[in-house]
Amino acid sequence: MKKNILMILMSAILILSLGQVVTAAQVIKVFIDGTEQNYEQSPVLLNGTTLVPLRDLFESLGGHLFWDKDSQTAYVTKGKTCLSVQINSTSATVSDYDPDGDACNNPRTVRLNTPAKIINGKTMVPLRFASEYLGAEVLWDQNNSTIQVFSDPNGEEYLKYLVNNYWATPSQSNSQVQQPAVNESPKSTPSNSPIDKNGSIIQVGDRVKFSFFFGEVTKINGGRILVYWDSKDDLWVQDKDVTYMAMLAGIQYKSSSWIDASDLTVQH
Repeated sequence: MKKNILMILMSAILILSLGQVVTAAQVIKVFIDGTEQNYEQSPVLLNGTTLVPLRDLFESLGGHLFWDKDSQTAYVTKGKTCLSVQINSTSATVSDYDPDGDACNNPRTVRLNTPAKIINGKTMVPLRFASEYLGAEVLWDQNNSTIQVFSDPNGEEYLKYLVNNYWATPSQSNSQVQQPAVNESPKSTPSNSPIDKNGSIIQVGDRVKFSFFFGEVTKINGGRILVYWDSKDDLWVQDKDVTYMAMLAGIQYKSSSWIDASDLTVQH
């Protein structure tokens, strides 16, 4: 009898200690389309995977949720995709959704590094899996413990974030700096040998990169560099979007613009 009581007490202590580990985890902020999410149960980092409240996430991404209490399985549909995630299961199912027949066809099994969990009474699901299979894009900012989710990877919010943050340098964003006209003398900065963001010296004739754009250095004035932007990263910028993307970056494509040396990367 005493042995059984001791085992029960030890189990209770273990459960409490696990609860303390979860609640003491690092604070993770989640933004969806630029708006910070305020969840009743904060996101949890478990085995390298971020778990977030199931209903809040799916509804924010425009999904339709059905919860099967008996099997503890969540079914979500959005567009032509159907997902099913079961609590404590290391696999999930992705299917083709037929809205006319309200049926999920051609199911495929997806392995999960961390299964969905119930934490403090809330059903928590792996954020990246759930978001990306519903057509969203997920970016992780490790320095700030922030996750950015974009429901439309081709939308304006996502493109702006990529230009101004994800590929931006640690210095002030170039789009926030007013550029002088090409024939206008820029404000000189005391530097005989301007260097790029990686510490490489910049010289006239160097090939440099900023955001998605490449160009050639044509003039140097202190820490300010005049670059003729002549090419782009075709993987990220389509021809139809080039003018808009260049505007977001604060430069002129197929033209010259002054830019801070610290915003550039010399192409070796």
